[in-house]
Parts: sequence; C-alpha cells; structure tokens
Amino acid sequence: MERAAAEMDSALQTKAANLTVALDMERLGAAAHAWTSARAAIESANAALVEYNRKVDAVKATVDAGQLESLTIELKTLQARKHRFEAEIITMVTDLQTKRQRKGEIAKEKAKLRGELTAHGKTITESLGKTINAYLKRLNAGFRIDYREPDYRGKEPAASYQILINEVPVSPRASGDTTGAPSFRNTLSAGDKSVLALALFLAQCNADTDLSETIIVLDDPFTSLDNFRRQFTAIEIRRICDRAKQTIVLSHDKGFLRLLWDKIDQKLIRSFALQTGAPGVTTITPYDIPGSTKPRHVTERMKIEEFIEGEPHELSYIRSRLRTVCEDFYRKGDPGLFGEAATLDQIIRALEVAPADHPFKGALENLKDINTYSRVENHAEIDGDPYGDTNPDELKGFCELVLDLTRGM
Repeated sequence: MERAAAEMDSALQTKAANLTVALDMERLGAAAHAWTSARAAIESANAALVEYNRKVDAVKATVDAGQLESLTIELKTLQARKHRFEAEIITMVTDLQTKRQRKGEIAKEKAKLRGELTAHGKTITESLGKTINAYLKRLNAGFRIDYREPDYRGKEPAASYQILINEVPVSPRASGDTTGAPSFRNTLSAGDKSVLALALFLAQCNADTDLSETIIVLDDPFTSLDNFRRQFTAIEIRRICDRAKQTIVLSHDKGFLRLLWDKIDQKLIRSFALQTGAPGVTTITPYDIPGSTKPRHVTERMKIEEFIEGEPHELSYIRSRLRTVCEDFYRKGDPGLFGEAATLDQIIRALEVAPADHPFKGALENLKDINTYSRVENHAEIDGDPYGDTNPDELKGFCELVLDLTRGM
C-alpha cells in the first residue's frame, strides 16, 4: 500500500507541476489496483486475526490459571521434542550414538587387554621372582625378594616389591620423614648388593627366549663376592656361555679369569688383554691366562726342575729362585702365620716359635740351609762365605731339596 501510495503521489505531483500534461492512466491505474489488492489482503489478515483471537479467548476461557506453569513445561517439552527431529540434531545424535558404541567396544577391548596384561605381568613377576630367589638361595643370601601384583597406574605398568631380610620386609627406598628407616641402601652390604644384582642379571638371562641370539657382556661380575660366590658365578657364566650367542667377560682379576678359564671348553674360549703401547694408544692383544696365572712357586719351580733335567739356565738365577719358591710356597701354605709378604728369614723366625706340632716345623733346618745358601744372590757379598761361588752340582742338590719341600701345591 505504501508503494502504491508513493506511486500515485508521484503521478499527482507531476500533474501539479504541469497541468497541461495528461496523467499516465496506465501507471496510475496499476498503482490504484495495487492499493486495492493490498487493502483486500490486510482486510483478510485482519479477519483471520479476529478469528484466531476468538479461538485464543475461547481456550483462555476454559484454562485454569493454576495450570499455566504445567502447561508451560509441557509446551517446552513439545518444542524440545520437535527440535529433536530437526536434520542437524538427528546428525548429532547419530554421531553421538556411534561414538558411545565405539566407547563401549574400546572399554571391552581394554578390559580384555588389561586381563591379559595382568596375567602376563603376574607370570613374569612370579616366575622372575622365583628364579631370583632361587639364585639368592644358592648364593647363600640372607634375604629374598617379595613381589607384589603389577600396578597399572601412571604411564607405564610397574611391579612393586620388597626385600625380606629374615622375613622382615624392607622397602627398596626411603623417602620423606622415613629417611632413617631400613631400606635397600642402609640394610644390605656391598656384597649383598652385588649378590642381588647378580641374581637379577642371571634371572633375566634365564628368562630371555632370544638368549641364543644375544651377546652377553659381564663387567667384573664378582665384585665384593667371597670365594664360594666366585665359584658359583664362574659356573653360571659357563652355563650362559653354553646358551648365549657370545659371552664377553671383562675383569682385572686374573685369579677369577683363570677360574673361569678352567671351567669352559678350551676350544670355545679366547682371551685378550687391553695394553697401552704408547701414551693415548691402547691395543688388543692375545693374553695367556694359564701362563700368567700360574703361582710363582709353580712357574719358578718349573725352572728349577728344568735345570735339574739339564736345561741351560743361568746359575745365579736358579740359585736366587730357591728363596722365592720357598717364600711363595710357605706364604700360601699358612698365610695366617707367615703373612703375604714374608721373607724366608721371617718364615724361619716364625717357625722357630711355632708349636712343635706345626706341619712345617720339620722343614726348619732345611729352610735355614736354603736361606744361607741362597742369600748370596739376594744380598751383598760376604767375605769368606763358603757359598760365594756357585757350583752346579751343589746347586742341583739344593734344587732337589727345594723341590722336596714344596711338593703338593
């Protein structure tokens, strides 16, 4: 109606500006027709509104004001229900249902895997724990390991354990206000810790299904171990050698290397040494373990035997070895009486005051003769010493005496 009025107003203004110009009746008629059509539409809308209002008034007349709140809730419910069937909401609901279904499937899969992991972890901890404790028992350790159920809290699963010392549980570590409490650090000696580390390592090797394709490296595996445990360690290393692809043992202890050498098939073992040939240069060279670990009284005793059998040796060297062979033999024979660095003079003095039933007491006079005869090669010459010159036949007699005194070790 506003557009039709504006159109008719524009036509009348044009006429008023120039009365001699005829009105465009087609334009004016179209505007009048639009006005009439719009008026009819408004009248129709008014009539519809009147009818709707009549119906609303009729509904209001039948509604109790006390029901307004419940009807409002019902209306909102109906509106929400209607909203649920909109295309966008249907898509979102379908997606949510799919994700919930997938979540349920993941939860079931997670529960299944957790069960398998729990069973596997329990098998590992129980089996590994039993193996470790078996090794600890064989090593005569005064403690054992008590494993607990695996814990899956955190990023990675973990198995907790305690050390049982005389069946008293001790935590592996102390923290907070319990710093002074018993723990792995302050209850186990260095030897016990070495025993535990060895048991853990051996148990891990025992559980390795790929050991036949594995290279095992042991670096001084007998640190702080007593003689029994060194023997045990050597035996277990031999067993590892039988199963592993290759076994490398690093050590500064020639005695242990000899112990290990004697337990392994000589066709399968090689020995090498790291030697410094020049500053900053280290070379790997073959190393003779049997030769370098023979006791002094054995290697030098062999020289004396060779001399008696006719091998050419320097007389002064053989004469000086009479003392060293005796010293090494008797030191090892009774280290408590003689000490690790006792000289032949000190050995003789110790035997002079030793009980009459000491097993070496009977060798005292012979040792004095050997000491007197061999002194010329170890001290300054003495004027008038009847033993100053070395006679081969006399030397052989003393050699036979030394061999008789040092048999059996």
